[in-house]
Amino acid sequence: MISDYVMPKLAMAMNEGTINEWLVADGAPVAKGAPIMVVETEKVSYDVESPLDGFLHIIVPVGETVPVETLVGKIASTEEELQSLQGDS
Repeated sequence: MISDYVMPKLAMAMNEGTINEWLVADGAPVAKGAPIMVVETEKVSYDVESPLDGFLHIIVPVGETVPVETLVGKIASTEEELQSLQGDS
C-alpha cells in the first residue's frame, strides 16, 4: 500500500513549514518512528518521524515552504510500489 505523507501540524499556531532537510534519501527505506525530515516553522525546527515502515518517495524538495496538510512525499510498503511511484515522477 502507498501512503501519503503530508506536512504535519507541529504546533497550534503552525500554518506552514519549510523542509530544511530530508534525513533519508529518495527511495531509501524508512522505519516507523525514525526521523526522516527537518521542518522549520516561524519559531523552531523539528525532526519529524516516519509514521510507518516502508520506502520514501520525496515530492517536495528541500527549501520549499508549504501549508500544513500539503503532500510532501509518499511511503510505499514494497520496493515494487516505490518503483511505480518513481516511474510517475
